[in-house]
Amino acid sequence: MNGKWFKFSLFSAIICVSFASSHSSTLEHTLQFHQNETKFEIKWKILDDKIHFQLETNSNGSFGFLIYGNELKNGADSAIFLPHRVELLDCFLRNVTIECTTDESLGGTNDLVMIPRESNSSSVSFSRKLKTGDKFDLEISNAPLHFHWMVQKSINSSEIYGGKSMVNFLEKEKKEKKWYSPAILLVLMVVPLAVLNALFKWAKYLKRKLKNKKRGQWFQDHFDYKQYAISKEHLNQHPDEREQLLPPSNQPLLTEEEERALKQSLLKRFCSIFGLRVGGTQAAVWTWIIAILYVSANFLTVYLCYPSWSFGKSFGSLAAANASLLGVLATRNSFIGLLFRESYERLILWHRWLGVWTVLIVVFLHPFIFVKGFVQEGDNIPFKLTEDHFMLFGTLGGLCGFFIFLTSLEPIRRKMFEWFYYPHIILFVGFYVFGSLHSKTFFRWTLGAAGIYGTDRLLRWFWGLLPSKIVKISTIGEGEEEMVRVVVKKPLLGKLFGFYKSGGQYIFVNFPGVKFLEWHPYTICSGSYEDTIEIAIKALGDQTKQLVKNVNVGKQPHWARMDGPYGLLPYDWHQHYQVVLVVGGIGVTPAISILKDAFEGPFGKNWRTRRVRFIWTIRRKIQYDWFSQDLESIDQIPSNRNDPIELSRTIYVTGKNELLEGDTTWMKHGRPDWDKEFGDISQRGKGQSTLIFACGPSEMTSKCWDLVQQKRREGMNVSFHREIFDF
Repeated sequence: MNGKWFKFSLFSAIICVSFASSHSSTLEHTLQFHQNETKFEIKWKILDDKIHFQLETNSNGSFGFLIYGNELKNGADSAIFLPHRVELLDCFLRNVTIECTTDESLGGTNDLVMIPRESNSSSVSFSRKLKTGDKFDLEISNAPLHFHWMVQKSINSSEIYGGKSMVNFLEKEKKEKKWYSPAILLVLMVVPLAVLNALFKWAKYLKRKLKNKKRGQWFQDHFDYKQYAISKEHLNQHPDEREQLLPPSNQPLLTEEEERALKQSLLKRFCSIFGLRVGGTQAAVWTWIIAILYVSANFLTVYLCYPSWSFGKSFGSLAAANASLLGVLATRNSFIGLLFRESYERLILWHRWLGVWTVLIVVFLHPFIFVKGFVQEGDNIPFKLTEDHFMLFGTLGGLCGFFIFLTSLEPIRRKMFEWFYYPHIILFVGFYVFGSLHSKTFFRWTLGAAGIYGTDRLLRWFWGLLPSKIVKISTIGEGEEEMVRVVVKKPLLGKLFGFYKSGGQYIFVNFPGVKFLEWHPYTICSGSYEDTIEIAIKALGDQTKQLVKNVNVGKQPHWARMDGPYGLLPYDWHQHYQVVLVVGGIGVTPAISILKDAFEGPFGKNWRTRRVRFIWTIRRKIQYDWFSQDLESIDQIPSNRNDPIELSRTIYVTGKNELLEGDTTWMKHGRPDWDKEFGDISQRGKGQSTLIFACGPSEMTSKCWDLVQQKRREGMNVSFHREIFDF
């Protein structure tokens, strides 16, 4: 071969390969669609002000696509390739049922430039400007467009295959400029505020602990408590001295800082509004404000990310982020509780509220945009929601979320626990698995939540790995009011690390001999100083009824597995001059624990409590027998304390036909006059700090809550804690 021709041929080959490579590299975006055995593929690339397309199919019939904005009624821009004529049509459609009309026949221009050498019977390449200026052409901008593909089964067939999708042809260029998503924006909005709130809570807690430590050291350095010990018999003979029994004048019950705090400023009275209970709910104003702000932040991220993120895609991103947080809030041993100094029973309320919001996104807001398009175009909605694996997994995930919501409603959760618990676990797994198969974004967010949830499950398994010996088990009461009291040895690790505090703590207990897989929470009613844990179990569900039945026939369980304790009383009750325990029914159990610590346990040298008021409402007098021995034992303890604590108790029996026998000075018929009770509490605690501890029916705790807020506005130094036992 001639050398010149060889050099020329080599040079030409290099040029052709370079051109082919440069052209093929332009087609960076690819979408593939399948229906039955028909395949349709579209590739495109943006170069300056033009967009280059390549369409491929495995059919020898006509094929093409149409694109339009939000509504088809404004018309659709389409490109149709006729392989038998090797002709590319630039068309305009009024709707999908009318045969396309070329732009030229309508007075427009053919703006599609076909590349013949790259076109054949099953493929066509062409380009057009992003903005042609033709009124019959759609401007291709950085926004999602409705995309319909169509393929004729064969050249002689009237059967047409096709499908739909949302496509943003400039999406990649937009992503390069904006790295964020609605989910990431939500995190950036919420996390800094949450961290600031956590830091504030911890600073307040550490400040209170430091103050109590200094006060205790000051008391130890200045007083010999033994010289103030007075017998309870003497106080009973001289009741007037009980109220006058205070430490020496130089022992401050209130520091100067606390006295200043008692003077309710205008700002503090205004801030007390946020603690008000919202009527008809068990949530404070500030709780509703947080919930509203959080939902608003979700919608704000959708607005900020539009139009680069369509509404449907944005809500899908938010569903992933909310579902991730939802899983974390369901854990008992997560960093969330430690960070915010919140216990599981309060985090589970946020889990429940966030669950409702997440289901609303997954079931309604996310698919609404797509379903709306299906309805407008007259499609078969059930078919469209299951036509491919992507839609099928999304639909199944949404159904799992919807049924989780249904089975979590309060009537089912309280009266049919098994119908709540087991579907909750199964559907919970299905929700995250199908969601992850539906979306890679959902999968990435699920991984983080799964790691935290898995760690929590491992810890719970570890806590319950070794069963504890049941020291004593017995039944008290009869019929519907029968109850089992179980005494168990404290687990060594919990005792070693000091997990057992005073009042309001609970443990999840499983009796393997009754039901091996069923765990239920029970409040601890023993003192924190004791070497054993005592729980009181009322026969309400299948497991508890079976437990009562077994004990009555002599088949007592000998072992119990425990997970816990959980629960966090946010106030040091012994740092309040007056402690008021308002309880109803079985809600008395945490109050019994506090009473035992106050009157039977070791006395703290920095305690300031001088008075404990105990108010217990019961439906039947037989319910008093549940803890009659405990209360009588506390009442008979001689007061050899450094500073005696007065105990005032009243038990209200609300049943109309209940007969009261014996000493009834502290037991009364009817319901408490809460206005009178709180008036007396306010008078006796005047100038001092008071803690109201409430546990029982929501009507009772709500009334106490409202009265506490009223007393605060009047200037009373009162704190309020409402026990939550709503799992």
